[in-house]
Amino acid sequence: MNRKEFVKVAGIVAGFFILSSIGLLDEARADTYPSDTLTWICHSKPGSGFDINARGFVPFLTKYLKEVAPGGKGGDINVKNVTQAMGRKAYTDIYNAKPDGYTIGDINIGHISQFIFDADKPPFDVTKFAWLIRTAMTTRLLIANKKGLATWEEMVAASKKAPLKWSVGTMGSSGHIESAIVAETAGLQAKFLPAGGPPEQINAILRGDVQVAWISEDSVKSLAEAKEVNVLVSFTEERLFPDVPTIKEKGYPQVIPYVGNHRLTIGPPNFDANAKTVLLAAAKKAMADPEYLAFCKKIGLTPAPLLGKDVEDLMARYIKFYTDMAPTLKKYLTY
Repeated sequence: MNRKEFVKVAGIVAGFFILSSIGLLDEARADTYPSDTLTWICHSKPGSGFDINARGFVPFLTKYLKEVAPGGKGGDINVKNVTQAMGRKAYTDIYNAKPDGYTIGDINIGHISQFIFDADKPPFDVTKFAWLIRTAMTTRLLIANKKGLATWEEMVAASKKAPLKWSVGTMGSSGHIESAIVAETAGLQAKFLPAGGPPEQINAILRGDVQVAWISEDSVKSLAEAKEVNVLVSFTEERLFPDVPTIKEKGYPQVIPYVGNHRLTIGPPNFDANAKTVLLAAAKKAMADPEYLAFCKKIGLTPAPLLGKDVEDLMARYIKFYTDMAPTLKKYLTY
């Protein structure tokens, strides 16, 4: 190496250490993310509440990824529906992805019950996911065919004669677990029937195949407003519709804290720290965007922004809750 080349190399090395010492190197590295397209793996079918939330949120996340990381040349996000095995395939794909920030997705926290009760353990450790973002929460409704059960009281009376045909989407989902909690609390006889997801649940109700369906407001809001289905009760403190009572009015306010699905975004274990910083910064801006808030209102989502450590703490509480509830819930949860 001649003197000129030596000086050049020495200058590069010196610059590296100077940037490192004042923290600019990490910032520069963070600015290179995202340099490519991200994949958002959705565990449920197109048209489901999770799918609607993902496709509604990602344009705003992309917008702010490009704003907070102007050095990045990527940031577009493709939503990929991976629906096999009631979410396990999607979660496995996320878990096994490179932790470089380019694969994220959602998770139904009710599916955690499978990892507690099912002898066939999944090929991942749910406690090791990168818990990243909670965008919103859903409001739950109990609906019936418009020519079927008209009120909560009619439903209670019917349940005393025979177990209700009660659609829950998929076995082991949060809707299934929440339904079991409500049935146990209110003393309702019910046979929980998996339909596959909200679109199938709605079709089952419209055909009259089931008597009631446990469903999120965002999945059925337009039909409810058009009176194409009967809403028997909302699992809320206040009324969502003028003529629909709340579960509080029916005497069971204690179930409200355990009802409603969190729209959570996860990543693989050991998620890249720089990518996480940029992603959370973009998500914070996205969740405050007036257009995103208007989208939530339109489809019936309740904005509930949480980031990073707060999401980790939330999930630790939920995992403990499902573990503690195992003796009560296990009789309802057979796979």
